[in-house]
Amino acid sequence: MSSHDTPTGSGPPPGWYPDPDGSGERWWTGSGWGEHDRHSPGPAPQGAPPPTQSRPSAPMRCHNCGGTDFTPTEYLLNTRGMSLLDLDAFNAGATCLVCRRCRYIHWFAPGV
Repeated sequence: MSSHDTPTGSGPPPGWYPDPDGSGERWWTGSGWGEHDRHSPGPAPQGAPPPTQSRPSAPMRCHNCGGTDFTPTEYLLNTRGMSLLDLDAFNAGATCLVCRRCRYIHWFAPGV
């Protein structure tokens, strides 16, 4: 078993946790480490101007209820042909945002 694995059912709930490699955070699916990670930004070069933002970004709102609290969740982009040939392990996946208020799934949400 590698440092990226844990026995089924004994891990923490899904969420962002410190990456075992020490390079930032990695998404924990509840049963194993996901493909998505967030690396810690490196130090700014000396003498560089502070980063600027042209305008503040508005928080994403749920299309169904208007909520702003979401849980990132990984889903398989399953195709019948891949399942028919028992090749589900090769199906592509996507991280989607699930509204915590109404459970609406936002597929291909920006910024994920």
